Amino acid sequence: METTGTSPEEVGGSASGAPETATPGWLSLVQPAVQVAVIIAALVALVMWLPDTLDSWDNELESDFPNFNGAALLVREGLGGQLYAERPDFGDRELREYCDIAQPGASAGGGGPHFACRALLGNFRSPPSLIVAYLPISFLPGDTPYHVSFALCAMGALALAALPLRHLQSRLSQAAFFLGVLSLPILQLSVRLSQPSVLYALAAYGGFMLNARGQPALAGAAFAVLSFKPQFLILPLAFLCYTRAWATAAWTAGVSGALLITGAALVGPEAVGNYVDLNLELLERGPVALQQAWMYNWEGFLRVLTGGPQQLIARLLGLATLVVLVSLWVRRPDIAPAASIAASVLAMPYALFYDWTLLAAAAGLAVAALAVPQERAFAGGLMVMVWAAIWATQPSLPLFGTGGTTLPDGTIYWSTLSLALALILALASYAPGVARTFNASATLRR
Repeated sequence: METTGTSPEEVGGSASGAPETATPGWLSLVQPAVQVAVIIAALVALVMWLPDTLDSWDNELESDFPNFNGAALLVREGLGGQLYAERPDFGDRELREYCDIAQPGASAGGGGPHFACRALLGNFRSPPSLIVAYLPISFLPGDTPYHVSFALCAMGALALAALPLRHLQSRLSQAAFFLGVLSLPILQLSVRLSQPSVLYALAAYGGFMLNARGQPALAGAAFAVLSFKPQFLILPLAFLCYTRAWATAAWTAGVSGALLITGAALVGPEAVGNYVDLNLELLERGPVALQQAWMYNWEGFLRVLTGGPQQLIARLLGLATLVVLVSLWVRRPDIAPAASIAASVLAMPYALFYDWTLLAAAAGLAVAALAVPQERAFAGGLMVMVWAAIWATQPSLPLFGTGGTTLPDGTIYWSTLSLALALILALASYAPGVARTFNASATLRR
């Protein structure tokens, strides 16, 4: 298959390539009510959480940015090889000097920042290619690197909420989607932490949309951003190969490879070997209990449900998720991109709470694909479930600034929500009257 640059308007105004059907009477009454409810809930959430998110502009040490920037600073000092060492060969004095490089002034700070720096030793699991992205801004003076990172994450969040709006017709639905996505607590928390997961979600959305428009080079560059967390690149790349979008797949592999080679050159061959060994060990033994409990995937779901690790069951459920995903590739290629992103979060190992920001990308892709009014009702129902999960977990899962820190108790709610998403997509593929053609935002020609 080759991608085409056909727009929805050229196909006839329907994102599925089929004529737009009239909205049923009951749906015309229900949808506005749902959208108004989402808008009200989103505004309340933004009033609660947005001030603390904006205050994070001056709270670098409470973010994850020092880990990434510290890795770049260590590479600049020729110490990048220690990033993936199981036990870095440092005495206490050398450790303090190391920490002062990774986080200037950290060794004098005693507990907090110094502890974060010590945790960086032997626990930096991001691939060497990620250092390539952070290295340029590490040369900026003072707090500027953090402010650049924070601003990029904030703009990424706005883009995730704004870009899909052109696929929605009414102002009410546009407002509901924009505010609903922007106020998602996981998205807010990711911005507060200056977590690149926001940019990964934007890259996933942009990669699929650019591929659909016949721009393989730009799409490949966007997908290559996912190589910074490679477990989330596997299923999108597999979908590109399944749909024979070879040009985009080649660009993705090429740009990802170039980033990896550059990163490997920065940290050295020994560090690359340590990185591979570290992650193979992680796959074999699984994450520690705390990490599992913080994961919004099958592993986290089962740990919270049963109170202990269930590696075998998690793997089997992950395999079942992939079977459902492949069936959607075959039956519903229009919603396959959204399903691929959702399945990546649920089935792949090591998906922490902030990685659920990727669901904002899945929501945008679903909006671009679901043109039949009945299917848009599914999307509205999903948003209702999102907010039900948010409010149900607030007593046990408060955000920073709302009375506590993120706790793992909410994992079961979010994992159940992802199951509901998979079920909705599966049922939609059997709904009567649903278009079976490729959608115009991802039109493929055999």
